[in-house]
Amino acid sequence: MLVVSIVAFTSLLYWLGAEFNTLRQNELQSQSEQDRIELLATEVALQFKTQIQEWKNVLLRGFDDDDYKKYFRQFEESEKATQNKIDVLIANSQSFGEMLQLANEFKRLHLSKMFRD
Repeated sequence: MLVVSIVAFTSLLYWLGAEFNTLRQNELQSQSEQDRIELLATEVALQFKTQIQEWKNVLLRGFDDDDYKKYFRQFEESEKATQNKIDVLIANSQSFGEMLQLANEFKRLHLSKMFRD
């Protein structure tokens, strides 16, 4: 009877250890996903800051036609790069409800060109 109890207890400990390892792996994977989403969100913010700088170049340096065309083209390229970064963030945020909602709202506002007014 004692041998059966020891075997049962050992099996229980082994099972609990395996469950703990599984939970820990899931936690690490979840943390890794969160870190990746955070990095993508930071990339969107940095790209948007670059877009703002490009718009400032249009306003501050685009007085003659050639300069205006040059700076406006750079602004449009930066605008497209911002949209691409947002799309990547949205595609990777499907399991992060609040981040997905914020990214979609930012994309909607960004596409509305309200930042040009």
